[in-house]
Amino acid sequence: MTISPDVSGLLLGPIMLIERPLFALAMAVLAAVAALAVCSRAAVDRHGLLFMIAWLAFIAAAGVTWLAWLKILSVGAGANWTSGAAPDDPGPLSVAGTIYFLASNLPLVAGAISVGMLLALWLKRSGARRRVVVDAFNRHRAQQVGAAGEGLVARELTGLGWPMLRNVILDDGGRTVEIDILLRVSDGIVALEVKSWGGLITGTEGATYWVQYISGGQSRLLNPAVQNLVHVRALERFVGDPALSIRGFVVSAGRARFADSMAHIPVPIAVLRDVLSHHVQVALVGQGRIDAAWRRLVDEARRSDARRYAHAAYVAGRHAGTQGSVAAE
Repeated sequence: MTISPDVSGLLLGPIMLIERPLFALAMAVLAAVAALAVCSRAAVDRHGLLFMIAWLAFIAAAGVTWLAWLKILSVGAGANWTSGAAPDDPGPLSVAGTIYFLASNLPLVAGAISVGMLLALWLKRSGARRRVVVDAFNRHRAQQVGAAGEGLVARELTGLGWPMLRNVILDDGGRTVEIDILLRVSDGIVALEVKSWGGLITGTEGATYWVQYISGGQSRLLNPAVQNLVHVRALERFVGDPALSIRGFVVSAGRARFADSMAHIPVPIAVLRDVLSHHVQVALVGQGRIDAAWRRLVDEARRSDARRYAHAAYVAGRHAGTQGSVAAE
C-alpha cells in the first residue's frame, strides 16, 4: 500500500524512529498486550466503559504493530528510506501516519470497534444483573447475621425472666417500623436495636449514617442510635401513655470496634444484662397500665408476620429513593 507524500508531510511528529521499526514493533506489541490485560480485567468486573476504552487502545496498538511489521518487510525488500518512499512503503511511524494507515483500512477497524461496542454493552447489562444478584445475596447474608445476633441477645436476656418479643412490626401512621427486641420490665418497656457488625465503625451520635471500615473497603450504615430513637418515638405514639417509661438501647452483638467518639452508644452484649438491670427503676405507674400496653404489643407481634412483606417492600423503596428518611427502619 502506498501513502500519499502530501499526507506524509502533514505528520504531527514521529512516535518512533523510522530507522528502528523493530523497537516500534516491540513497544506496540507490549501496548497491545497491556490493553488486552485491561480488557480481561474489565470483563471479569463487568465494567463496560473500561472495557471499551481498553479495546480502543488495543485497536490503536494493533494498528501500530501492523504498520511497524509492514515497514520491517518493506525495509527487508530494500527500500531506501533516506532518498524517498518505496512503492510498497506502508507509511511513517507517526501519530498522523498511524491514523491515516488505520483510516485506509477503515472496514476492518470499524468492524473491530463494533465488536468492542457489542461486548461493552453486553458487559454493562450482565454487570447490572450481577450487581442485583450480589446485592440480594448481601442482603440475605446481612439478615442471617442479624438474626443470629438477635438470637444471641435473646439467649443472654433469658435469665432475667422478663417477657420478650422479637421482630415486632408496628404500623406508625402509614409507615412501618421493625423493632428487633422488646422487653417488658418492671418500670415500663425497653426497645433494643441489635447490630452484628464487624470492622471499625466511625461516626457521630446524631449523624444519619455511620461508616464501616472492613477489609476490602468501606460502606455506609444507618445510624442505629437514630433508628432506635425512631422506634422509641413510634412506641410512645402506639402506647399513648406519656407516663409510661419507654426507652431504648443499641446492642453490639458482633466484633465491631467503635471510634472513641461513639464508643458510649452501643452496649456490648457481654455487659447487656448488667446495664439493663441497672437502668430498671421503681415503676412510677401501676403495673396494670404496663400490662395493658404490653398486651397491645403482643397483639401487634401476632400481626407482624402478615406485615413483613409490605414492610420489606417499604424499606427497599425508601432506600432506592434519593430523599428517603432513616425513620423507616
